[in-house]
Amino acid sequence: MKQKTAFSAMAWGIIAAMFFLVVPRGADGAEVPVEDKIAVLVTDWGTPDGYDFNYYVNIGKRSRIGEAAKSQDQPCTENFVGVWPYLSQFGVFPYIIAFNTPGYESGYDGYGIYWLTDNQTTFANIIDPAITVANPLPQELTDQGIVADPARDITFGRGRVIFTPNPRDGIDYVDGLYIIGKPALNPATGKVQYSGYPNGIHDASELDLAYWTRVVGIMQIPQYADGPRIHPFTKQMEEDLTEYFATHFGDSVDIRFGMYEATAGLTRRHEEVALDFAREGFKKMVLTRETTDNNNYANMFMTRSYVDLALCKGGFSDVAIEQIKQVGRTPEYNTTVLLILREHLQRLNPGTDPVAILYTTYGNPWPGSSPNAATVNPFGVYHPWVSDVYMENAYLNYLSFKRYAEDALAGQYNLIYNRPDRSGDNRTDNYYTYGMFQPEFYTVPGETESEFKNIRENIDLAKQDGRKEIVVLLSHWYYDSIDNGLAIRDVNRLPINTKEDLEEDKFWIDWCESAAVSNANAPWTEVDPPNYECSNPDDVHIVLTETFDNVSDEFILNYAHIIRGGVERYGVFPDLGITIEAQGEISKTTGGTAEIKRGPRARAKIEAPPDPDPSLPEGYYPTADHAIVYETINNPETDLKQAAWSDFTAYVGRQQYASPGEELPELAGSVGPAVFFGPYRTFFNKPARITLPYKRLRALNPKNIRPYIYNELTKGWDMVYPAPGGQGIEINRIARTVSFDAQVLGIFALAEPPLCPAKAVAGSGAELQTLYALRDTVLAKQARGKKYIDAYYSSAPAIVNILNEHPELKAQAAQLLLKVLPVCSSLIASQRAVVDAAVIEDAVRLLDAVSVYGDPTVQKNLLELKQDIGSRAIFKNFGIRLKKKSTVTRVADGLI
Repeated sequence: MKQKTAFSAMAWGIIAAMFFLVVPRGADGAEVPVEDKIAVLVTDWGTPDGYDFNYYVNIGKRSRIGEAAKSQDQPCTENFVGVWPYLSQFGVFPYIIAFNTPGYESGYDGYGIYWLTDNQTTFANIIDPAITVANPLPQELTDQGIVADPARDITFGRGRVIFTPNPRDGIDYVDGLYIIGKPALNPATGKVQYSGYPNGIHDASELDLAYWTRVVGIMQIPQYADGPRIHPFTKQMEEDLTEYFATHFGDSVDIRFGMYEATAGLTRRHEEVALDFAREGFKKMVLTRETTDNNNYANMFMTRSYVDLALCKGGFSDVAIEQIKQVGRTPEYNTTVLLILREHLQRLNPGTDPVAILYTTYGNPWPGSSPNAATVNPFGVYHPWVSDVYMENAYLNYLSFKRYAEDALAGQYNLIYNRPDRSGDNRTDNYYTYGMFQPEFYTVPGETESEFKNIRENIDLAKQDGRKEIVVLLSHWYYDSIDNGLAIRDVNRLPINTKEDLEEDKFWIDWCESAAVSNANAPWTEVDPPNYECSNPDDVHIVLTETFDNVSDEFILNYAHIIRGGVERYGVFPDLGITIEAQGEISKTTGGTAEIKRGPRARAKIEAPPDPDPSLPEGYYPTADHAIVYETINNPETDLKQAAWSDFTAYVGRQQYASPGEELPELAGSVGPAVFFGPYRTFFNKPARITLPYKRLRALNPKNIRPYIYNELTKGWDMVYPAPGGQGIEINRIARTVSFDAQVLGIFALAEPPLCPAKAVAGSGAELQTLYALRDTVLAKQARGKKYIDAYYSSAPAIVNILNEHPELKAQAAQLLLKVLPVCSSLIASQRAVVDAAVIEDAVRLLDAVSVYGDPTVQKNLLELKQDIGSRAIFKNFGIRLKKKSTVTRVADGLI
């Protein structure tokens, strides 16, 4: 009897264990029905590691052509672009190039691309070697003007698709490749005509494979004996994201991966994975894409279009879809880009020559003609980039990073983001840069003041401005790939890495070139460790950074938390002790609010603004003559075209844990509760207004309170910097609340920042210790020194506020500190101290700039200090010798 009982218990235990493993359960162990689970589909280009003929043949069709509508009312074509009969899934190519259109056949197939075979007697087609042409060409072809031109002489695609030899070593990777029946421009009509030689293969497909032939050679893409592999970064992303969602959501989330084009035996197309989800009964889906800058093409056409089309054709009209459209602008993203920048700045001497920072994003043009054109024609294709605020999104991402960099690197390096005599956030005042297209495709012709600059133009501008150190900081690309490794260098005439570099996965490059402006063809010299110095001191040192391969852990963790926000849009939250205490509907058009009414987080609130102009950018179209009518962003305070990116439910409450089982760290100097605002990492362009309560007994001086946001990478708290297009901080002492603006949601808290300007500028390192020693061993021993100490501490809180609200002044203070530290050290050591007149000029300018924002006490103290500088009382009292008389000192003398 005991044996039977034991056996029964064991059997039931096995059954129970099997049931537990098979039946889906949430993070709390509860069973989750499949219709309540969230399907997360991570999409990607899927570029393999190693050569894959089929991938290279198909990815061009998949990314630029798609399907054409076969009838005017064809089901599932509601989101196609163009006007019937020229209606298609994509609009990157004009219709007659994308599809074989009656009457315009030569646009689809007007030439062929061929290899000259080893015996030199035959041309064999690059895609189908069974298609051949004799060499020399038969007379019946030459009589028609058809010739075989070497591919190296042909340029397509606005400078992106070229076939020239590798500029590093002169190797011609398309040697023996010919275009037969090339397109030509008729000088009489100004239109393209074809001395055509159709061969039954789409010209775009042949051109793509020819392009990849050169790319594979220059980029040293290997051809593995066992076939291509998954890219290491992609493989890590799949592993890490899978682990993250299993840990944070249990079985509430099923995450899978699909590519824009599959690699046989390794990956699948993303719409096929979406169909699997639907067939299994999933009703809620999150589509994600790791692009750093949200753009219509990547998200709505490459990711969404294929999934929508597949689900529609499959009859799955009841699957709800949310999308993750960007990974930029978060604390984690900014920290990751900072890691890349620091790596290259460490090769420079801190505080020496100013470094021009050329933050570089992709850049998208809008070719094509209007779908509202009076005459419907086969060129009437609506380009997917038109209804987009790509420029706005990308530029706001830059400004977000700029705030972080100014604060984090203040006092360490003299970083220059603006052109001389310009400051602030206007796009045309910054070295903000585009990587992939020529400027005429970004801006209305003739509007030079608002035109967009590519990398080469901004390098030349920086050189013209006298900059001797330039960092081209790539931001848009996911991992080191063809775009940043070769394409942007072709377009901008930048050096290409050596074969040895690429074999060692080294994609960044340092070089020196002449300081002459517009030296696109000037010689350059690569420089190496340990000092990376130019042999000619008159040359300019430039570095083009890598992308995110070396910081993959950080990039993926950022991505994971943004995808988390997509899941939260369905009201499903991670196992982090989250309690929702208020929620409210946010409309993309009209905005909305959500506020906690009672409890310790009462008065915590989000107020989302309405869309600045609901007709834009959806109302933008290129004109028939291809002039771009999109109103490009210049001043982010006034030009924003978007607020919330979509309709969603806002959540406000508490998050207890930073990760499962790990308590959320408390913010030092906290004056109130930390409050969770979700969905996590939701984006705004025109910022949302966040209100947090503070506790009266914790706040020593409420006017010093500042907002902070939790950073998942550093496991710490970052200051919330002023958001373009928003308002300043508002402190309500009666309600005991602080209101501020934010472009991304997360966990916010309030604290009083350090009250010491020196600490705010210098941090807590050796520089701060030097200033403390100056105070205690020099200033405190003289009456005038004690006067300066008293004035300093009476003004300190207000000055800290000014520096925090004006990062450019904080950066100037940090640069000045680097210059005066040697003087401080000499005074501490009782040695002769010498100060340059230029340093005095910088000090006076900074005093004037800070004084503008100061209260009466600050202005009085700074004026007295400026008078002491003008009368040279400081220098006499402390035995400081001036190198030469300063013009600013003479001005100061005249004021006394």
